[in-house]
Amino acid sequence: MKKIKTVYLAGTMAGLKDLGAGWRSTEKAKLSAMGIDSFSPPENESFIVDKYKCDPYDLNTNWNKYSDKLRKEIFTDIIKLDLEFIRDKSDAIVCYYTKPSTGTVSELTWAHMLGIPNYVVNGSGERLPGWVLACVTKEFKTFDALNRFLRKVNNVGQRNKKREAGSKPNTLRCVS
Repeated sequence: MKKIKTVYLAGTMAGLKDLGAGWRSTEKAKLSAMGIDSFSPPENESFIVDKYKCDPYDLNTNWNKYSDKLRKEIFTDIIKLDLEFIRDKSDAIVCYYTKPSTGTVSELTWAHMLGIPNYVVNGSGERLPGWVLACVTKEFKTFDALNRFLRKVNNVGQRNKKREAGSKPNTLRCVS
């Protein structure tokens, strides 16, 4: 299995006070300790405030406040940014699935179609919907289980078992 260098952090944002930044921040630190970089949409979509002068949380919860024309323009920019990152820079998707989300399913489907693995922590307490399940490479019940898997994939903290058993490392002998 290919070493994972960069992941995209997918998961529900709409309706969450922190737009899902809490779990992403915690997981981002754990991934960084494993040498894995990550892209967190709540952090990287701050251009919305600068370019459009609106609060991303407000945009996701008070839709009626904004015209369809403006919402379409903003979400077109968001989708372009997110999907380009998945396509061009992601070795895998790490998704925290808690409830149905159009954006999350779109990101998982896009990655699946590109052959990028989707690692999903199912925090919903229910079985994954069929569309999500079809895109999942591996499902986990907890972030601890996911992180154990990622450490194994990236050989983080793994030692040479022969050395642990007390044998000497291989040496070269010169014969003259």
